[in-house]
Amino acid sequence: MIRSCEPCHDSSGREWLVDGVVAGLGIIPNDMLARSAGLAVDDGIVVNEYLRTENVDIYAAGDVAAIYRPLFGRRMRIEHEDNANQSGRAAGRNMAGAQEAFDHQPFFYSDLFDLGYEAVGEMDAGMDKYADWKELYREGVIYYLQGGRVRGVVLWNVWGHVDEARRLIGEAGPFEPGALKGRIAW
Repeated sequence: MIRSCEPCHDSSGREWLVDGVVAGLGIIPNDMLARSAGLAVDDGIVVNEYLRTENVDIYAAGDVAAIYRPLFGRRMRIEHEDNANQSGRAAGRNMAGAQEAFDHQPFFYSDLFDLGYEAVGEMDAGMDKYADWKELYREGVIYYLQGGRVRGVVLWNVWGHVDEARRLIGEAGPFEPGALKGRIAW
């Protein structure tokens, strides 16, 4: 337990004096049942575009499903409510015979008092970024670019534009950062 104003030590032994600690933790998918059933796992249960595992009778959805995302060129697990809801519905439809590829771009959101965001796509600190602020650090759109393509969009205190952001991510580009000013108008 960390109590207020007590010294803490990091992994290198360096001492920090803190008033409190906030830890943001990801998850490790619980894939033990899938492993014991002989299914492929790779940072989650490996599924195809229909959310089906290599066993034609078993589907996986939500935080534990690792699906190849063609738009991003890699297999990904998405740990958020929107993905869990949408992939669960899609897996259910496919189990009932629909055979619909799951290509939903999930969005993420959070609120803290009078600030909040909705984000879609991939955000990485190493990507090029372009910020289009209406009010600096209070209201605006931040675009994440890689190879001239918009890979992610953060709508900072800008609401109701997730579908526009999804469409923009789907466009091939190329985009110059400055050309994105006003692209998503609010």
